[in-house]
Amino acid sequence: MHYMPAVMFGPEIISRTDRDGGFIETLMPIRGEVYYRSCVGSTCRYSSDLWQAELYLDQLLARDFS
Repeated sequence: MHYMPAVMFGPEIISRTDRDGGFIETLMPIRGEVYYRSCVGSTCRYSSDLWQAELYLDQLLARDFS
């Protein structure tokens, strides 16, 4: 029988690129494939490829947060 710890940890951030007031983080989950988080302020979008993450960041940066 395999023991699973009761506490689960989130993904590891393996890189971060800052751009124009936002950023893209490359995330490595405990199990699964690398994915990306694009954020501006407290708003984030998630994607499975870097190209889409760049598009999400562009869209977030173009939004009016006022």
